[in-house]
Amino acid sequence: MPTFRATLERGTRRRPVEAIVDGDHLVLRTPDGREGRWSITELRLARGLEGVELTIDGERARLVVAQPEAFWQAVAGGEDPTWWKFWSARTWSAWWRRRRAWNEYRDRATSLDARIASAAEHRERAAAEAGAAGRRLEWIRQLGPREVPIRTARTETGLATVADVTLLETRRREGQTVWRAVDLGDVHFTDRRMVFSGAKNVEFRYDAITIAGQRPEGLYLAVSNRKRDHILAGPAERLEVVLDACRKLAAGIDPVAEATEEVTRTVEQLEAADEQLADLRAERDSLVRPDRPVSPAWVPSVAAAALLFALGAYADDPDLPDTPPPTTVTTVTTTPTTTSAPPSTSSTSTTTTPPTTSTTTTTTSTTTTAPPTTTTAAAAGAPAAEGEMAVYFFDVGQGDSTLLAGPDFTVVIDAGRHDRTDVVPHLRRAGVESIDLLVGTHPDADHIGQLADVLAAFPVTEVWMSGDQHTTLTFERALDAILDSEAGYHEPRAGETFEIGSAVVEVLNPASVGGDLNDGSIVLRVTFGEVRFLFTGDAEAGAEAAMLGRGHDLAADVLHVGHHGSAASTTEPFLAAVSPRIAVYSAGAGNQYGHPSPEVLQRLADHGVEVYGTDVNGTVVVTTDGRSITVDTTGGGTGPLPAPTTTTTSTTTSTAPATTAPHEEETASACEPWQVDINHAPPEELERIIHIGPERAGQILQLRPFSSVDSMIRIKGIGEKRLADIKAQGIACAG
Repeated sequence: MPTFRATLERGTRRRPVEAIVDGDHLVLRTPDGREGRWSITELRLARGLEGVELTIDGERARLVVAQPEAFWQAVAGGEDPTWWKFWSARTWSAWWRRRRAWNEYRDRATSLDARIASAAEHRERAAAEAGAAGRRLEWIRQLGPREVPIRTARTETGLATVADVTLLETRRREGQTVWRAVDLGDVHFTDRRMVFSGAKNVEFRYDAITIAGQRPEGLYLAVSNRKRDHILAGPAERLEVVLDACRKLAAGIDPVAEATEEVTRTVEQLEAADEQLADLRAERDSLVRPDRPVSPAWVPSVAAAALLFALGAYADDPDLPDTPPPTTVTTVTTTPTTTSAPPSTSSTSTTTTPPTTSTTTTTTSTTTTAPPTTTTAAAAGAPAAEGEMAVYFFDVGQGDSTLLAGPDFTVVIDAGRHDRTDVVPHLRRAGVESIDLLVGTHPDADHIGQLADVLAAFPVTEVWMSGDQHTTLTFERALDAILDSEAGYHEPRAGETFEIGSAVVEVLNPASVGGDLNDGSIVLRVTFGEVRFLFTGDAEAGAEAAMLGRGHDLAADVLHVGHHGSAASTTEPFLAAVSPRIAVYSAGAGNQYGHPSPEVLQRLADHGVEVYGTDVNGTVVVTTDGRSITVDTTGGGTGPLPAPTTTTTSTTTSTAPATTAPHEEETASACEPWQVDINHAPPEELERIIHIGPERAGQILQLRPFSSVDSMIRIKGIGEKRLADIKAQGIACAG
């Protein structure tokens, strides 16, 4: 293999390398043994006056070879080595074949993934039906003669007893139908009737029951000889099964035989669903992934660019010293503004140098340059990291997704909403081809909504999740995607520290799985060079206090504001400990939750923090070389948001009351009219919920807001068993 002495140049840096021509590949090797290998055609080689010119992410680099003629003879076989010669008819033909094979693979894989998801849902439904059929059969088998400890009009055989039943009777009042509750104690099922042992003497003959079925409140009964409607509030599913079996026995039908047939049918359906799902997964596993095609207009991958940058930075050439960094700190271009709208700022670039005293000047001209307005992000003279890290706070509506693209790592934190498909296109536009770490901070559907799509679109080395569970289809889909992928899986805990490429990742939360999805969010502090970023997910005041209590170092230069800027996060003690220079929140324009909270914006303003928001600025990109920070925006307004004042109206300082948003799931804020909203219902309405009396209704008023029905376990006297009863009743919801 021909080997040539060469120099790799990028900007003011020059590094000696060996250029090795290996067939259609070019290998660059540094004296310390590091290598990079690329296809000559993919590198878009072009012959310059002195060597090979490369274009990497829009920047020009140059490989100067000591023996250029011999090098080009080895590379091009003596042909004129211009770029179009490398793209011969054979090259184009091979590329089209690779492209066709890739498209066929992608289409087949996408189709199979969709069918697997559908089959998995069908299998879950079949499993639920089989389980329910088994429970019904077991309850029916328990029917049999037993003593009825009450007096009846005539001697009858007791078949079953269901304890603790409440009768709800309708009555009319001022034109409205209301329910009156009567405690009936236990209900006894006999040969011919239902008899209640409570304070009120009530019995229903089976042949008088014309309708029986479940409603949200319980088992609804229509009795022909009574003028009022009745609902039995209690274990409604078992009541219905036992009542139906007793009615069939009274009519001479064998309910055990019917239930056994239903169990057999549902088990067969489940077995068929398992077989179909296994076949689809086997077919998906058998697909052979071809090499991705590289088009003639291809730009080198992030990995190739990162390695070239590393090759270009390993040592300085004594003959050509580096130029000192620029000394400008902040450049702001402004236009005249009024008190009714935020300033129209085009961009803010912050390059830090040793601290100097500066004064901010206000101007009304169309284009001006203001003196420095921010201090250094790190200590003066701190060493810069190798290359740069860009942090993309993507505009994904009322959700979260952040990309950390460094010279030797790619990290994605959260994957947007479940009802959108914008995260993968955002990542592709940012040049992502593979992901080292994919983090789902917590199981809410506005944070892991497209995690499965990201896993399907990119090779992922490792996935982190908080460990909290959720019942949503989005969460199940994400778990299935993780299991189906080749990625490693980890549930990080506070105190762990990892090195991912040139970045240091510290885990600050959670310390353990606690059940509260928001406060269980994964909180990460990422250090690149001397610049620190803090990502908090939806962590609220409880998690912030826990991090402070554990003594974590929370100081950061850039803060990703917790819970989309909710008033329940970014407390004063936490903000004082972080002491950020720049803050970014992720929120959808005009969202129903009032994010960001004016209270949080005011706190940030009081601390002198520059604030950016995706609802106003679009995607926000923060770039650092490990010492300086540059902020760029792509949409909406283009500069930091003005501090909230009484005379300025901003799209981010909404006058809507600050509320704590519920978990943004498929069922977020979706209380049905017949349900009781524990975050807004009055006390008398709350008492409709099982186990909730006047005292506990008062506790609910004090503990609001609740992020979910599961959070009702915070109420004194509500344990796991009573919480299960509340959820089984089905009328409580957290809107």
